[in-house]
Amino acid sequence: MPRGLCEGTVETIGLQTTKVRRFDQAPVFVPNSYLADNAVTNFSQMTSRRISWIIGLDYSTTIGQLRDVRDAIEAYILGSQDFVHPPEAVAFVRVDKFNESSIDLIVYCFTRTTVWGDWLKIKEELADAIKAIVKKAGSDFAFPSQSLYVEAVPTGIELFPHNTAPSSDPTLWVRPFRKAAWHESQQHSCFVDARAGEFAFRRFGHFVPTIPDKMTFQRHRLP
Repeated sequence: MPRGLCEGTVETIGLQTTKVRRFDQAPVFVPNSYLADNAVTNFSQMTSRRISWIIGLDYSTTIGQLRDVRDAIEAYILGSQDFVHPPEAVAFVRVDKFNESSIDLIVYCFTRTTVWGDWLKIKEELADAIKAIVKKAGSDFAFPSQSLYVEAVPTGIELFPHNTAPSSDPTLWVRPFRKAAWHESQQHSCFVDARAGEFAFRRFGHFVPTIPDKMTFQRHRLP
């Protein structure tokens, strides 16, 4: 069917309209003029079904970890009979680019089945495998983030290593300065609150008593 109009099974082709039964069983009558003027994808004629993903890894990932992740994902795809193997079809797992918040890997392959439900199951198993591969390699998935650079350090701040503060302490966290960046994580919906020269780490108006992983912060208790 024309992309964006509907997807389903063609039931009848009339003189003016074509009846398509959508997957939710609703009938759709498409003007034949629309079909004549637009490209139509016939999924029943596919010999394989594509998977095309961009996997974003954290910038702390080393070259060795990148290679381990890439090689393990490629080995999983080439070792499974669920996927079409070269030269019958292409299969790529490659470092693609340096994105704003991630090092991106492209995963591009084809499944032997064209049945949508079976294809979804194979995709799910591939996602589970990639998750396990990234964890085993010691890397992590990236998420959109921003950095705020602070020129001056407020007085009365106590330095400590990350993950050493008591979890019950309603303390707000600021990263050590030396022109290093305080990390604002969109994953935790956090923002910086500057009051009287003091910086606060807050979420939805409440104090965040825990410290995000892989960071070293400074501690300051609000008045």
